[in-house]
Amino acid sequence: MINPVLYIPEQRDLATDSEGCLSVPGQYADVTRPATATVIGVDLHGQPVRRFLGCAT
Repeated sequence: MINPVLYIPEQRDLATDSEGCLSVPGQYADVTRPATATVIGVDLHGQPVRRFLGCAT
């Protein structure tokens, strides 16, 4: 995807999950992020591309 733009809904559910640090192995923390988002851009042929991203809450 070329020139992606991330759109996060104004009214959104949140999801919390444990994430680790690649620079400090063994270090984890709970991180809360939006549960859904949409990414819009163009493909290699200049055609619009839209992807909905989501995770279980």
